[in-house]
Amino acid sequence: MTWFYKSHTGAEYGPVSPVELLDLIRNGTLLRDSLVKKDDSQWVKVEEVNGLLANAAKPSIAYFCPTCGKQVSKPPTRCHRCELHVDKPTQKLVQHDLDEVDRKARKAIAKEKSAIKETRKPEASRTSAEEYRSGSSGATSSNVAVQSTAKESGSFGATWLSWLRKKR
Repeated sequence: MTWFYKSHTGAEYGPVSPVELLDLIRNGTLLRDSLVKKDDSQWVKVEEVNGLLANAAKPSIAYFCPTCGKQVSKPPTRCHRCELHVDKPTQKLVQHDLDEVDRKARKAIAKEKSAIKETRKPEASRTSAEEYRSGSSGATSSNVAVQSTAKESGSFGATWLSWLRKKR
């Protein structure tokens, strides 16, 4: 049995095993309202799948490298930090607070979205050709900028200025 999931951006991922699906919930990749599906079934929210959140909230065993303390996968494995082979790791019982994980993940997503919005904002001083053509409120100050540019840039600026005057 394999699972597929959609990220908060709508990208589809999978297949993943049931154990990997639980890990995705525990680390905040999948939220309560994230969409998942089993094999060829319909997409449903994580919270609507019977027992999925309950199983994700159960304590689990985590394995750690005895040398450096970094979390490792189930042994036998290799620690990615100290590059040692790990046969007998330190084991810890880990409690999973899904509400806290959900809160942190949503905060990170909101921060990511606001950063994307900031990069997409146009500069306040820049005006577009559409403003020149439509005669919007910024056209008079833009016209002054075009006139000064025409004087500075020679024939190209003069051509632009004459085109602008014809359009009005």
